[in-house]
Amino acid sequence: MAKEKSEYNIDEIASIPKKPLSKIRREINELVEKLEIRQDRRIVAINLDSREVHYFDSFQEVIEFINKRRGRWYIINPGIQMMGNGRE
Repeated sequence: MAKEKSEYNIDEIASIPKKPLSKIRREINELVEKLEIRQDRRIVAINLDSREVHYFDSFQEVIEFINKRRGRWYIINPGIQMMGNGRE
């Protein structure tokens, strides 16, 4: 079976304007950038209201923890970790 040739030119794709980020996506991106994220094997839960950060080894732990807390939480998958401010 032969490979299908794409109907799209890479220059046309590159010229498509990007969709503006939502307010919450901008807030998350700014927070993650401020906290200086890098690779790790733990799961990170960030409270978007209080900016508290917690680390977990399993998603079950994260869900149990978040279900007992209030606020808007953002979970970062394994493969990302905080760096700076003495955090590892």
